Amino acid sequence: MKHYYKPSGLARRIGCLLALLGPVLGAWTQPVMAGKPGPDQVLLVVNTSSPVAREIAADYAAKRHIKNILNVQCQDSALSTENESITLADFIPAIQNPLRGYLAAHTNINFIVLTKGIPIRITGAPLGSCDEHSRVPENIRGRP
Repeated sequence: MKHYYKPSGLARRIGCLLALLGPVLGAWTQPVMAGKPGPDQVLLVVNTSSPVAREIAADYAAKRHIKNILNVQCQDSALSTENESITLADFIPAIQNPLRGYLAAHTNINFIVLTKGIPIRITGAPLGSCDEHSRVPENIRGRP
């Protein structure tokens, strides 16, 4: 009898988020890093609608000497669990497009750090979504 790994709810949610971020990150290619990674290779993404995100980002950037900072504006997921999900229609202009543009203009980025306050789930997408519109079988997809 074969035993297959069944991801937990959190693992499925992360998988769904990565599936939707794939087109953003897939268009961005870099040669293999040579040497030790540095702060110039890190992009810090901050939800400016979240006071806690701004505070965390300022502290993180100062302690790690991060200069690549992308400010986005979307619902503050730090306020409630309902805000942890963002619709695809809101995600694209608020997060995906700014992120894609930043990565296109800054080809040195190898690491992306999201601060608290950035939604962790995307709903309403036909593929990779964690909601009723998903093509992924219900028994393995995350919950919105």
